[in-house]
Amino acid sequence: MVRIDKSELSSLRHASTATIIEAAKEIVETATLESTIFDEEAQAKIPCFQLEELVLGHVLGRGGFCAVRELTSIKMPQSEDMPRQSSFKKLFCCRHKTLNPAALLGDGNEDNQDADSVTEATSEVGGVVPRESLARYVSRSTKKNGSSKYVVKQVNPELLQHDKVAYLKGIVDIELEAKYMCSLNHPNILRIRGLASPPPSGETFLILDRLKETLAKKLQDWLRRHRQCSGITGAIVGTKAKKENLLVERLVAAHNIADALDYLHSRQIIFRDCKPDNIGFCNHGSLKVFDFGLAREVKESDRFRDTNRYNLTGFTGAIRYMAPEVGLRKPYNFKADVYSWAQLMWYILELEPPLGVYTPEMFKERVFKRGTRPAVMDWWPEGMSALMKRCWSAKVSERPNFSEIKDKLGVVLLPFNSKKLLPNRFGEPAVPGQKEATKTEAPASTSSETTAADSCTKPAAITTADDFMADDCCDGHNHGESQPQNFTHC
Repeated sequence: MVRIDKSELSSLRHASTATIIEAAKEIVETATLESTIFDEEAQAKIPCFQLEELVLGHVLGRGGFCAVRELTSIKMPQSEDMPRQSSFKKLFCCRHKTLNPAALLGDGNEDNQDADSVTEATSEVGGVVPRESLARYVSRSTKKNGSSKYVVKQVNPELLQHDKVAYLKGIVDIELEAKYMCSLNHPNILRIRGLASPPPSGETFLILDRLKETLAKKLQDWLRRHRQCSGITGAIVGTKAKKENLLVERLVAAHNIADALDYLHSRQIIFRDCKPDNIGFCNHGSLKVFDFGLAREVKESDRFRDTNRYNLTGFTGAIRYMAPEVGLRKPYNFKADVYSWAQLMWYILELEPPLGVYTPEMFKERVFKRGTRPAVMDWWPEGMSALMKRCWSAKVSERPNFSEIKDKLGVVLLPFNSKKLLPNRFGEPAVPGQKEATKTEAPASTSSETTAADSCTKPAAITTADDFMADDCCDGHNHGESQPQNFTHC
C-alpha cells in the first residue's frame, strides 16, 4: 500500500486543489499497479457520470471523509435519451403480451425491462447496466416509491476548505473502495452502480444501492420482537414458534456475514471493520456488507518475518470489535476478522453490545491485555459456545477460518432446516447440514465476563511506516458504538 511521509503531508496542507487531485491520482495509480486483485476491465464496464448530471436529495449520513446523499434522478444528454417511438412500441407490446419492449427497442436486455430496480434487472447479467438504463431505473424508483433506491457517496466538499489532507484521504478512500467493489461479486456484498467520470477527480463519488436498514437498526427490531415473545404478552400470544423463527433469522444473518468475509479472504482482502453499522439489508431482505474504507489487500511483501502474520496498520476499526493483536499494534492476519465476527455474533445472539459498559480504556486494559471476553450463555444452540470461544481466543492459531465457521453454523441450523424454517425471505438458500456434529462443549459461564487463555506472544517491534489509507483509523473512522457511522445507507 502507498505510504507518504510526514513532510509530504505537511506540504499538501497548503496545496492547491489541482495539486491535491493530482497527488490522489498518483496514489491510486500506484496502489493499482501494486494490486493483484483490482479488475480494471470490470471497472471499465461501470457507467460513469459527471456530478452535474446527478440530481441529489437529502443528506442521509456523514462520516469523517464522506457524505451520503439520496440520488433522485440523473439528467441524461438528449443524444442518450430513449427514442420517442419507444412509447408507441411499449404500448404495442402491452397489447401483445407475448412480446417484450426490449425486443423492439434493441436494448439486448430483454428479460429485465420490467424490473423496478437495477438489482432486479441485473441479478443474472453481472450487475452492470448502461448509463441510460441506470438513469431510467433511478427515475422510475423515485416516482414509484416517493424516494430513490439509490445513493451517492461523495467526498465531503467542506474538507477542501478546512483540511486538505483529509480531503486527499477522502478521494483516495473512495477511489480505492471503488476498485475493491468493482472487483468483487458476492450476493452479500453491496454492488457499485456508477462512478465519477473521469476518476479520480475533485468530484469523486460512487453510486450505490440504497439499503433499507443497517444491522444496527435490525438488531433493535430483533430486540423488540424478542421482548414481545417474553413475559406475560408472550404467554398470551404463544411464542415458541416465533422465538424459533427469530433465532433462525439471526443465525442466517450471521452465516451470510461469515460467507461474505470468507469470500473477501479468498481474494486476499482483510475487511478490518466488521460491525453493525457496516452491514445492511436491501428492500428484498438480503444482507449486504458495505463500506470498504478500511479494507486492505494483504500482499506477500507485508509478511512479518517467516510467520503467517503481516505488518498492517494497528488500532484499525471500531474498538468494541477490534482484535487484541490489532489494538496492541502487533502484526496480524485474516483471523482478526474472525475475532470481530465473534463479537458481532455475541451481539446478534444476546441483542445487546458485547461488554456494553466498557470505555475505550477498559477495552485496552482488560480485553486487549488481560484477555477479558463476554460470557457464553447456557441457552445458546449446541455448539455455539465452543465456536465463540475459539473465534475470540487470544491465541490466533486457535481461531477457525470462515469456511469452518460456516460449517459449524450449518450444523447449528440443521434442526431448523429440517423443520423448513429457512425460506428464501432471508435472502439466501437454506444452509446445508454437515455430516459431523460438533463436540460436546464445556459448561457455560454464568458470570458477565470471562478471561481468555494465554495471550499472543509479543513479536518484535514494527519498524515500517503506517499504512496511508488507514493512518491509525482515527482521522476518518469512528471507534465508539455511540458515534454516528460513516456512510450509512439507510
